[in-house]
Amino acid sequence: ANPSAAENPPSACPYHKPADAAPAEQVDPRNMMPKFSQDASKDQKQELSKDREVSTIPKTGEKDNWVYPSSQMFYHALKKKSKTVDEEDVDDVVRVHNWTNEESWRKVMEWEKMHEKTCPNPTLDRFVGLSEDLSTKGWLSSKFGRLGRPFDRHDWYVDRCGKRVRYVINV
Repeated sequence: ANPSAAENPPSACPYHKPADAAPAEQVDPRNMMPKFSQDASKDQKQELSKDREVSTIPKTGEKDNWVYPSSQMFYHALKKKSKTVDEEDVDDVVRVHNWTNEESWRKVMEWEKMHEKTCPNPTLDRFVGLSEDLSTKGWLSSKFGRLGRPFDRHDWYVDRCGKRVRYVINV
């Protein structure tokens, strides 16, 4: 026998979250990162910088540019990904991260120059870190290249005046 629609409406969800379940982590859909705290972790041995640097990368739909995470926020992100890093190295890691992003944006702008007549000011809409997913170029490099597997991959979604364009950044 088929249950009637009144007994089992199509919008009814069979899953009910337990009352004692942990709250869902808030994730920024533009970079798929949780909002990391500026507070030190319980196991931290030294204080990390809480200063954030404003990038040169314009953010789609906003007056302001993208802002890089502080060393403290970056440390939390590394721990969340089960990456180990010495606390005294975090400031240097953040500097390299920020420099790499600036250079990547510069390269993206070289490609975007081909479209400057129709879109003089492209912006970065969002980005996604996909360190475990190799691009075709990353896979070829890991199998046959001198440099081996890329350290990281980000897919950047650039707003070219209303047209979304994806750039795959292998580092």
